[in-house]
Formats: sequence, C-alpha cells, structure tokens
Amino acid sequence: MPFKREYATNDEDMFVLAFDKDADEFAQWKVPLPADYDGGTMTGIVAWTAEGGGGGETVEWNIQGRVFGDDDAMDQAWGTAVAVSDTWIADGDLHITAATSAITLAGTPAGGKMALFRVFRDVSDDDLGCDADFAWAVLTFTRS
Repeated sequence: MPFKREYATNDEDMFVLAFDKDADEFAQWKVPLPADYDGGTMTGIVAWTAEGGGGGETVEWNIQGRVFGDDDAMDQAWGTAVAVSDTWIADGDLHITAATSAITLAGTPAGGKMALFRVFRDVSDDDLGCDADFAWAVLTFTRS
C-alpha cells in the first residue's frame, strides 16, 4: 500500500498516495452506484503530482473495477485494467491525464450495486524516476 504525503495548499493540506517507482502499488475504494446508472462502461481520469521528475518522463496509471450485489461472493476477480499514460510537466504541479478507454466492470454492473475500484501504477510501462503521487480519480458513466 502506498504511503501518504502532504502538500500544503493555501493553509490546507492535500493528501496524496505516493506510488513507488520500483514496484507496482495499488489503492482501492468503494462507492455505491446510483440507481439510474445504466450498467455500461466507464472512463476515468487520474490527477497526480510528483517531486523529482524529468523532462519527457511518463507515468502509467491503470484503473479497474468490480460490482457486487446481494449474495455475491466477495472473493471475485477484478475487471480488465485499463491504462492511461501521462507525461511529467513540473515538480509540484497538478497533472491530469486524458480519459482512459472504456473500463468494463467485472460482475453484473447495474444501478444500486456497490462498486469497488482500484488504481495502480505499472512501473514496467513507465519511466518516471520518482514516486508518482496519486491525488484523485474521476470516473464518468452514463445514466438512464
């Protein structure tokens, strides 16, 4: 599990999760899906920052998810991870990726179910020479 780091922002602290440059690390969260979620695919963007990057270096983020309904076994496989790469701009700046391609959630996606999401850094597919500090992810989906 990545550790957290603080960035001072106008007398407030912004906490991030530091993803190591030498090993794949994961973070996950759960959210209930709204009743009018149509069960389709999603796209995601990742906001991140770094201290110690260099010109032309990139980081690769992956997002995957799974939904759970009543009486579903909890030990289930994740959906296929979808990657998005982003190029380092400047130390301490907020970086926002482009949208991923379609993310298909494992299970039976439908409104009103619980969704579990996971983001991870795939260090074998990036060359950022420092920790990549994950700030947040935004997932977009359609509603019926």
